[in-house]
Amino acid sequence: MKFPYLTDEQIKDAARQLLGRVFGSPSEAGSHVDLEAVIYDYLCEKENLSFNDEDPLEPEDGEEVLGKTLPRAGKILIHGPLRSDRMSGRYRFTVGHEIGHWVLHRPLVLADAQQLSLLTPPEGYEFISLNRSVFPGEKRQVPPEEWQANRFASYLLVDPDLLTTHFTRRFGAPPLPRREGGGVARVPNLHEFARATASQTARRQRPLYVEFGLSVEAMAVTLKQRGLVVDE
Repeated sequence: MKFPYLTDEQIKDAARQLLGRVFGSPSEAGSHVDLEAVIYDYLCEKENLSFNDEDPLEPEDGEEVLGKTLPRAGKILIHGPLRSDRMSGRYRFTVGHEIGHWVLHRPLVLADAQQLSLLTPPEGYEFISLNRSVFPGEKRQVPPEEWQANRFASYLLVDPDLLTTHFTRRFGAPPLPRREGGGVARVPNLHEFARATASQTARRQRPLYVEFGLSVEAMAVTLKQRGLVVDE
C-alpha cells in the first residue's frame, strides 16, 4: 500500500506527543530516553503491543533483518543479537524505527484491513528493517514509510531542545562549521566532520552519541539533518 507524505514537523510532533504521553513532557524523557518505559509501560499497556527482542530474526533475501512491525498482529519483533552492549546504539535506533511504524503507519494499515483478501494471513502487511546503513546515501531512494520511521526514531531518541543544549555545552552555540584543517578534526567532508563531532569528548563532556544512546552514524546524521554542523 502507499503511505502519504508527512512533513518533518508532523513526524516531530508525533514523536513528541508519544514522549509526552509516556513521561509527561518530551523534556522529562531526558537525553537517554528510557525505551522500556515507552514500550512496556505505555505501548504494551495502553495499545496492546506484543514486543519481542529475545529471538533472532531469519534473513530476508540473504540480508540480515534487524526488526519487524506487524500492524495487524499487533507485534514488534527485534533481532535478539542486537541486545548486546556492542550493538546498543543500533538496537535503540531499530526499536525507535519500529515504534515509528507503529505510531505513523499502523493506523493506516488497520484502516485498510477491510479491503484485504480473506486469504491474507493474520499478520498481513509487514514492515521489515534490513541491516543496511541507518540512513541511506543521498542518491539512494527509499520508500516514504522507511524515511518517515527513521526520522521518527531520531526525534523520539533525540529531543531538539536537549540536543541544542548538550551541543552548546561542548562546542558553543550552533552551527559548528567545518573548515579545512580546523574545527573538531581534520576531515575531508561534512559527513566525516559530523561523525567526528558526534564522537568527540569536548569540555569534559561525554560524546554526544553516548549522551543520547545512539550509534556514531545515527548521531552524525542527526547533527547534519538539524543543521548543527555545516559545510562552511
